[in-house]
Amino acid sequence: MAKKSSGKKPSQKGKATSSSGGLTPGKTETQETVAVQSYGDGIDDAIAERICELIEDTPKGLDHICESDRNLVSARTFHRWLEKSLGLRQRYARARERQADLMASEVVRIADTPRNGIKKKTNADGSVEIMEGDMIEHRRLQIDARKWMAGKLAPKKYGEKLDLTSDGKQIQAPVVTFQSSPDA
Repeated sequence: MAKKSSGKKPSQKGKATSSSGGLTPGKTETQETVAVQSYGDGIDDAIAERICELIEDTPKGLDHICESDRNLVSARTFHRWLEKSLGLRQRYARARERQADLMASEVVRIADTPRNGIKKKTNADGSVEIMEGDMIEHRRLQIDARKWMAGKLAPKKYGEKLDLTSDGKQIQAPVVTFQSSPDA
């Protein structure tokens, strides 16, 4: 796999630029320099931050994100950075939690938005039946995948809850009391 270059000069390490038009009052530059947390030696802070931002904004995985933009590093390099930097691991964990929130909100959007499509069914006699309508099976698959992934990314928030009851009744655990003997 070819090594990806960050395209940044070493003097820019620890800085990211924004041209979104949200300049600080009094600034006349066309780009505003925004401080980015320093994650340590050998880590391009701006690229690490960009990857975390992309994770927050899309349901795609790390491999897909890194492969989709030649200005980013490979997923393998990013994993090495995670091993080196506690701060980056914490930032990545927060990004994954936000990604879980995104996936959970997409579940409602997908469920509420019908998608028309064409289904073809070949009958036993070889005739083809064409039906047009809502692609409910496809939407159900999208919903199930997002629910599953959100549950894995944020299990306390979106994971399956264990039922600790029996037929809807609380399970009674035996209480054991230990007493010390006078000989001990």
